[in-house]
Amino acid sequence: MTINKLNPDYFTFVDKLVALAASMGITIAIVPAWGRYLNGGLAGGPILFDVTNAYDYGKFLGERYPFHPFVLGGDTNRYWNPAVHQTVMVGEDVTALELSDCGEIVEAMARGIIDGEKGVLHRHRTDLSENAQSYETFLTYHSTQGAHVPTVR
Repeated sequence: MTINKLNPDYFTFVDKLVALAASMGITIAIVPAWGRYLNGGLAGGPILFDVTNAYDYGKFLGERYPFHPFVLGGDTNRYWNPAVHQTVMVGEDVTALELSDCGEIVEAMARGIIDGEKGVLHRHRTDLSENAQSYETFLTYHSTQGAHVPTVR
């Protein structure tokens, strides 16, 4: 995936939703990509991100939606195996799978978001309130902790 392939109509729609929520005093938490696109997740791929495009996408989002909380991942963990989905579907024990670390991808997306927001602050510094000057990006990660992954015993 590249930033050039993003659907502009989708982001125009998201822009409208974010503005509507803001008009009602609601802050939207942005979920940049579900875990399946980072490392396969519980639902299986396709895996769309690597360190480079995750950073670029994060920067795009940080610039476009600054001062929103971001929830990275979803239905996955940092340490994962893309074969989890197939293994669960055939009823095999997932604990035997070798894990890989997708942390670099998630961390690259987080750095991109932070850098994107910093760019917005830098460009508009005189127009922002004192509160925005001290703003720190809020990032969290939605893991599978507590999710039931069946295993064969």
